[in-house]
Amino acid sequence: MVRHGLVSLLALSALAFSATAEELVNNTSRELNSSGARDLLAGNTALGRGIVAYYDSDGTVHAQKGDGYLFGRWWIDRSGRHCVEWEGSVREACMGIVQRGPDRFVAVRNGRPVGDFSVVEGNPNNL
Repeated sequence: MVRHGLVSLLALSALAFSATAEELVNNTSRELNSSGARDLLAGNTALGRGIVAYYDSDGTVHAQKGDGYLFGRWWIDRSGRHCVEWEGSVREACMGIVQRGPDRFVAVRNGRPVGDFSVVEGNPNNL
């Protein structure tokens, strides 16, 4: 993630792309609403390829990508999209969350999958 380029996107947007649009439309996928997205992330850690992000219930997000650390604020907008604004960034970025299975999720931006991730309870990485 580049500080002012991709960092302005969500932590989830940096996750490895592996879902196709066709996979997102199958019967096992469903987009989370605002309360579902909030319940999924608040106080928990999202794990993706090369990035780990802890979403504190106070609205802050702490992430580690490689040897770098990121800090910002997060919230869920009225349409259920997950939004992040990274410290030092000039804009926020928002994405939907689609559940593909019991422990598999996909960040979606403008109707397109951006990256897969899973979620673990709490902050096991002490971010």
